[in-house]
Amino acid sequence: LRQTFRVIDGDQKGDWVSIWGMYSYTQNGITVNLPYQFTAQVENGQISRAGIYYDRLAISEAMGLELTPKKE
Repeated sequence: LRQTFRVIDGDQKGDWVSIWGMYSYTQNGITVNLPYQFTAQVENGQISRAGIYYDRLAISEAMGLELTPKKE
């Protein structure tokens, strides 16, 4: 999924592109499906600023770790 948008005013002013995707890889017999979101500011046809966000829990679960609530 790709989206473009323009910020009119403020610190983030400019043209932006945002992409949602899935990155998959296999290491030591473990396959990890990593959902991510990448956002970049574009100036003169080049990326001038970027940020990526990803699901760290997906990596932990693929490694066999479990999320458990903290004991009170």
